[in-house]
Amino acid sequence: MRKRKEAIPNRGPKSPKLPAEPTIRTMDLYGCAHDGRRVLWQRAAKVMPVSEFENSGIYIHSGHFVIDHQGRAIVVHCGNFSDGAISLRFVHGDLTSHRFQRSEVEPLLLGKEVKDPGQEACTLQAIKELLITLQAKRGRDKGAS
Repeated sequence: MRKRKEAIPNRGPKSPKLPAEPTIRTMDLYGCAHDGRRVLWQRAAKVMPVSEFENSGIYIHSGHFVIDHQGRAIVVHCGNFSDGAISLRFVHGDLTSHRFQRSEVEPLLLGKEVKDPGQEACTLQAIKELLITLQAKRGRDKGAS
């Protein structure tokens, strides 16, 4: 006897594979001093792999990024110039803003520092308190003049 083929039920179209969430890694971050030395900037920071900037129009979301600088993973702060160019500052460097086009920086990106919301809130509160203290001191200094 011949075996009868059973019908395979229609399961509908296959669902598309969702991209895997990037793995956040904990690592020590190093800056680059003005003389080229690697200097520890932050221990046990959380870093998410990225290969391009997040943006709003022509402007990127600024922050601390890990880039490949001459074969070494170095932390830089990337921000914006008004014309859409990237402002790049080496942490532990001379704090000079270097001007690059986005197309020059994105190929160097290795990751972005992930901020802890609680730590960031504490830092912002401390900055606000310092500003209030500074403004009060300036008010007293003007009154003494």
